[in-house]
Amino acid sequence: MHIRLLLTAFICSIYLQVYAQQSEKDYVVGSTYSLASKIMNDEQEIQIFLPEGYADSDTAYPVLYVLDGQRYFLHAVSLQKSFVAFRQTPGFIIVGISQNSSDRNRNFSINSQKYLDFIKNEVITYVDTAYRTTKKRMLFGWAYGGGFVLETMTKQPHLFDVYISASPFPLANKIAKIDSLLSKNTDFDPLLYFVQGPMKEL
Repeated sequence: MHIRLLLTAFICSIYLQVYAQQSEKDYVVGSTYSLASKIMNDEQEIQIFLPEGYADSDTAYPVLYVLDGQRYFLHAVSLQKSFVAFRQTPGFIIVGISQNSSDRNRNFSINSQKYLDFIKNEVITYVDTAYRTTKKRMLFGWAYGGGFVLETMTKQPHLFDVYISASPFPLANKIAKIDSLLSKNTDFDPLLYFVQGPMKEL
């Protein structure tokens, strides 16, 4: 009797393991790439998410570039999926631009021009070469990243079609530069979405 119970338990455990192996599926969000950057003189990591149906079509897509991809890439993918599912927006490619915490503040301040050159000449060039893009681009950043978005708009106003700046910091001189840009370019076409809220972390 004990042997039968042991055999039954053993067979059930095998069945459950096999069933679990057949049902288990890894959930992978996008791909991660390491770019050998000559501008930054270092390996730089980016994440790329392709919209559903990309592989089965020849459609070109706009691209959302997300600063601090190590923090916000997955948030952007989640929102994109929700927006597309509810037909709030067509599909678009998402590129997360990650960086080490030790480099982050410098890249958004004293090294900002160098970091902008890296994004323009290496990240965007790579994405436009490797993927089907419409050359319509959006840039998102939060806090120091949001301040970098505003700086990018004043320095390279037509590099992106949409600038999304969330709780940008610091704002000193940036608003004046934006006013100057808009006053000199009354037909300014790119869209700026600017939101300011309480900041507990930069």
